[in-house]
Amino acid sequence: MSEPFDMNRIHQIFDRLSLCGCGSDAHWNIIQKLLEMAEDHDKNGSFYGPQGDPLCDWIEFGAKVIDSWHLVEHGTGIGWAWLTEDGKLLLRWLRTFGTEEEGENGKPIWPEGSHHAAGCPCGCEDLGKPQ
Repeated sequence: MSEPFDMNRIHQIFDRLSLCGCGSDAHWNIIQKLLEMAEDHDKNGSFYGPQGDPLCDWIEFGAKVIDSWHLVEHGTGIGWAWLTEDGKLLLRWLRTFGTEEEGENGKPIWPEGSHHAAGCPCGCEDLGKPQ
């Protein structure tokens, strides 16, 4: 059995990401793919591609976004970033619970008390915040 999730840290990560809950859940797929690239860039490739290639430019932009969310760190260049502890935690969350917050019936797939399952978007019932 895997180690339980620190829900306070999960809520802090979701709060930092500050993504609205409307539209599709495709952004979670994108975030997971970017985190997987950083998890093992030797195997999965770097965030750099041919400059001027729109897809490569978007991937590099995504790497800079997840860097600003403190999910990855990097040295001289973002191309070979590595996961922070929060990045590892979020990647484990997405692998465990999937990238869709709700099923087709509108019922939450993610555990009770997680990001949007608590009825936010993003008040998160002030979990972990001083009363």
